[in-house]
Amino acid sequence: MNKPTGPGRTERRNSPKSLLLYNFDINGDRLKPEHEAFLRKEVVPVLQRGGSVSLVGLASRSGSASYNQALSERRAKSALAFLQKAVTKKFAVRTLTGFGEDKAKQEGYRDSTEDQRFRSVVVFVSAASIPPVPPKKPPGPKDRVLVVLLENGGIKIDVAAILSKLKKLLLLQKLLLPDAVERLIPDSALKLAGDHIKEQIKKKTDTILESADLLLNRFNSAVPAHYGKVIILRDSSASYTDLKNALVDQTKADKIIDLFILTHGGTDSISVKGGINSAKIVEIKTKHNGGTPLNLRAVYMMNCVGSSLNEAWVKAGAKVSSGTIRNNYLPEPSMYLFWNNWKGGQSFRGSVEGSYKSTIGIMNNIIRSLPIGGYLAREINVRNLDFIKDSKPVIKGDGSLTIKSPH
Repeated sequence: MNKPTGPGRTERRNSPKSLLLYNFDINGDRLKPEHEAFLRKEVVPVLQRGGSVSLVGLASRSGSASYNQALSERRAKSALAFLQKAVTKKFAVRTLTGFGEDKAKQEGYRDSTEDQRFRSVVVFVSAASIPPVPPKKPPGPKDRVLVVLLENGGIKIDVAAILSKLKKLLLLQKLLLPDAVERLIPDSALKLAGDHIKEQIKKKTDTILESADLLLNRFNSAVPAHYGKVIILRDSSASYTDLKNALVDQTKADKIIDLFILTHGGTDSISVKGGINSAKIVEIKTKHNGGTPLNLRAVYMMNCVGSSLNEAWVKAGAKVSSGTIRNNYLPEPSMYLFWNNWKGGQSFRGSVEGSYKSTIGIMNNIIRSLPIGGYLAREINVRNLDFIKDSKPVIKGDGSLTIKSPH
């Protein structure tokens, strides 16, 4: 039921240049006499001379989001219906839409708040053939797409390589003789140690990458709260051609794209069918998208030496990109921790660096819990281990972006 709020109010605005019809009745969509008189004076003459108009309805936050969306659209249509009766000739309507309660929410008004300035219609009128462009609706989850490139079952922590590096370090530092190292970490114990490391990571992160399906569930669960769509390029579809097509198609659809690379790789290389290097990445923009930058927002890479591709992704259109400085021995739990940080609203830089820092802490505890952990804890600084330093991420671009940032 409508709740009367008194006379209608009007205002001329300069930034952007527009007219505001406000103080509609609560829950009401009908123009008031004051609104109609204002339109007759300010808008009707311009439209009679061949002008055009855009109408954007708004709503306060006292109802549900869906209710307010529909209410704002009805208010805009009510203003248009009046103009169509008042103007004796056809005129161009460039935009007719409603923003619901989004504008009030963007400006910090809390849920259930009423404000007369958001019970309104914003009118953009122009005598020119093209009117001023009305502000865009703030992007939401439906405007975001996550593209995941996953090959050969995804990424797994390289347990054998880590243990081998620990053995080599003990020998180089002469902390133990070769026979003693072999007794403490024999080759036959690698599998048991690997199971131990995985179990410890599982305790810290609630999950471990045992299969590609579990990883895909992790990302697919982000719909609809964080992304409108998740595109998985897996195994047979994990190719340069498929990635190129996905990025170009989503750019043409005006989506905000985040890209996760979960494959093997090397210097200037992503290991998928067709191969991907810096030149091919830049060509997605220059050759396949008409020279227009891709709508890439953030690129997060788990492939080894991913930092060697950061520059190419930025040139192709990405606002920010991250990859490890050398070989990546710690794709998990880094990926898990980054994903939770990113979904939780942290900045890209905070998500990446926080993940790396937390992973160091987890690996430090794991190494200390191995049979030789007590000795290693006294003699080895985990932060200075080769596999830790090699796995350090390098960020290029605007690290302040969050999952809610526009492109």
